[in-house]
Amino acid sequence: GSTVTSLSYPALSFEVYLPFLALGWSTQLAVGVNVISWAVAILLLFGMLPKEIRPAALIIGSLSTFAGYAVGGVTDALYVPLLLGAAYFWDRSATDRGPRAWISPALFGLAMAMKQTPWLIFPFVLIGIAAEHRRRTGKWGLARAGQYLGIASLFFVAPNAPYLISAPHQWLHGVLTPLISHTVPAGQGLIGLSLFLHIGGGSLLAYTIASVAIYISLAAIYASSYPLIRSWTFVLPSLVLFFVARSFGSYLVMLTPIAL
Repeated sequence: GSTVTSLSYPALSFEVYLPFLALGWSTQLAVGVNVISWAVAILLLFGMLPKEIRPAALIIGSLSTFAGYAVGGVTDALYVPLLLGAAYFWDRSATDRGPRAWISPALFGLAMAMKQTPWLIFPFVLIGIAAEHRRRTGKWGLARAGQYLGIASLFFVAPNAPYLISAPHQWLHGVLTPLISHTVPAGQGLIGLSLFLHIGGGSLLAYTIASVAIYISLAAIYASSYPLIRSWTFVLPSLVLFFVARSFGSYLVMLTPIAL
């Protein structure tokens, strides 16, 4: 009920618009950049998929749900191309050296600097890199996972550095708003039991505890069963979004191209 004077996303979520503003484009800028980003994601997905299933990129990309989100100003489309690249190259970071090992963590860091949704996937990728190194060499690749963490952190911090340095408390509070603030419960997930059917006491703390427990359980399942569910690296952590107090469909739907 009060005026909002801070942003609850990392800095790259608005910095991406600054070059276009400098060039004089301001009318419907966010919508235009969203649409461009989604078009880039479709092209990337088309090029990355095996030839026999490439048409899936065009089918998914043309769905009215995604077009509606892009035109409607949902900024999730901005991180999709970055996360697609990170997903395509992620397992190479387990053994590759040199510049090739930087591709996935650099793109992942930039995706996390755009919005918080990729944050949920990041720990699973670190586990996957360590486990993938073990699968190929027989030893857990903790150093490789640490290298991936360091590179991704560097590219995450870079766009946020001016705000992190000038106002660290405000910056931290802003980017953690979706996780620690008393946001309004909403969405199409389990929270619907409380919102629409009035089942249970409606305790948001209960949803939070359940979400954390499910997330830890999924991470344990992933680590203990690797490489059986290796192909679920970018899918499994997103399941927890169904159980959080704010479980908007866009959180899950925008991860579909990455999952594919």
